[in-house]
Amino acid sequence: MDTFDLSKFRVKVLLSFYSKCQGLLTSIIWSQTIAQDLGIDENKMTSFEATVRFLWNEFLIQRKALGEGYSSTYLGFDEVESIIVHPHSSTAHFPSNIAK
Repeated sequence: MDTFDLSKFRVKVLLSFYSKCQGLLTSIIWSQTIAQDLGIDENKMTSFEATVRFLWNEFLIQRKALGEGYSSTYLGFDEVESIIVHPHSSTAHFPSNIAK
C-alpha cells in the first residue's frame, strides 16, 4: 500500500468513527464494529489495527473503555470536518483530495 492509499484508508476509518459517534465525545465505539462495517477481512486486519493505533497516537480518537472501545476527539472531529468542508486543502494529518 503506497502512502496515499494508506492515508485514504486512515481517513476511511476516521470517517467511520466520526459517523458512529454522531457528534458526541462520550460515545463508545468498538473498533471491531468499525472493522465489520468497513468489511475488513482477516487479510487486512493488521493494517486496520495499525490504523487504529495511528489515529489514537495522533489524538484523533481516544480510548474510552478497556479493550478496543474508542471515541472521536475534538481534534478528530475538526480533522474530519476540515476534510469535508475543504477537500482540496491538506489537513494536519492528511493530504488534499483524500476523501475522493
